[in-house]
Amino acid sequence: MYFYMLAAAAFLVGVICNSILRSGVNELTSNAENMETADNGFFRQMKLKYENTIKNGREINNMEAFAEKFLQKYRFRGFKLSSFEKGSSFAAGMCMIFGIAGAMMDKSHVVEYVLVGFLAMYVIVGTRKMIDVQGKTKTVVVDIVDYFENRFYAAAKEDAVKEPEKPAEKVEKKACEPEVRFTKEEKKIIDEILREYLG
Repeated sequence: MYFYMLAAAAFLVGVICNSILRSGVNELTSNAENMETADNGFFRQMKLKYENTIKNGREINNMEAFAEKFLQKYRFRGFKLSSFEKGSSFAAGMCMIFGIAGAMMDKSHVVEYVLVGFLAMYVIVGTRKMIDVQGKTKTVVVDIVDYFENRFYAAAKEDAVKEPEKPAEKVEKKACEPEVRFTKEEKKIIDEILREYLG
């Protein structure tokens, strides 16, 4: 009976992990499909990083690698999706272990223990495979690449282009006035007049 309870507890943990995993993957997929209006902080950071990269004059040659690398940082309820996958796998394994241990301890109920452990493990693994984390993650990557390369890039590029500097206005040179030249006699007369009036 003790091993039945342990197997049931492991099964419950596995079901909870799969449930959270499904919610996380669905939220990720939904936000990736609607990145233009996504209010998720993760996608806002991704857009900001991409925009800053473009504005700084750099280019991202492999957009798929950029998306996959950034997705590794994605967290749902404070944990990475891979953590819930590992938790689900661990719980499935524990169901089988408790079933076998119960069968070894209670020889009169070998079939029941093994069957319970196997079925619990099968349900956990089966529901996790139905979520198809790998397949949906690839779809998310495709959506991200499509958004940045086909929709976001043009807008970011336009903002990055600096306004061309206005050419300096050409100052039209005024025609130089002809230089007035005085003879020596005229200069003497002007000097005398200036002395007379200015003292």
